[in-house]
Amino acid sequence: MLVVFLFAVIGLFMVYFLISAVLGAEVSLESIPTLAVLALLTIVLLFFLSGLNGGLAMAYRAAFGRTKTSLARFYSYSLSRTPVMFAIFLASALIWLFLCGPAIAVYYYFLKDMAYMDILFYGYVLFITFTIQLLFTPALISAGAFNTSLYSSMRNNYLFLKNKHVYFLGLYLIFALIWLLNFIPLVQIFTIFAVYPIIYTAMIVMMESGIKIKKEEE
Repeated sequence: MLVVFLFAVIGLFMVYFLISAVLGAEVSLESIPTLAVLALLTIVLLFFLSGLNGGLAMAYRAAFGRTKTSLARFYSYSLSRTPVMFAIFLASALIWLFLCGPAIAVYYYFLKDMAYMDILFYGYVLFITFTIQLLFTPALISAGAFNTSLYSSMRNNYLFLKNKHVYFLGLYLIFALIWLLNFIPLVQIFTIFAVYPIIYTAMIVMMESGIKIKKEEE
């Protein structure tokens, strides 16, 4: 499904390219219309990929309960969860931009040529990225695995981190390591299809046992 959405976005960009060619407009990666279209298509791609993450969480929870998930069910559930999942992602992205945006600007305009500043800069960005992802992952799990609303997902996020923050931090460190291993050729075959589902399901089970999730939201 990820590949399908990716090619769909590429197809939309090709449509833009053909329309621009017919109209005689200049198509350049530096032109404002092209940048605007690329930004819009990136948002569209992230919008639907957020829904796929929700469908994946649902499928992992169903598999843990020994229930099969059909492709039609996965697709339908993913689309229904897309707005909530994207809203949570957007909130985390805005906080990341607020914390890292000024640092990025200061680094590239004033500190880029100073010794050791690159290490401090990338270390800061990595720390902020890890922390934000850690803090918002329970909300994504709640919305995806348990079909909760945006408000309920954020509430469950707070309650879960309040009660299980130490245990979740340890599990999330393992999850982050496994996520990085997904980009290593050959190794990714084992991590994507074996280790990653196990760790993600463990986070879902930890959340389900750590807090009380309202039954009417399931």
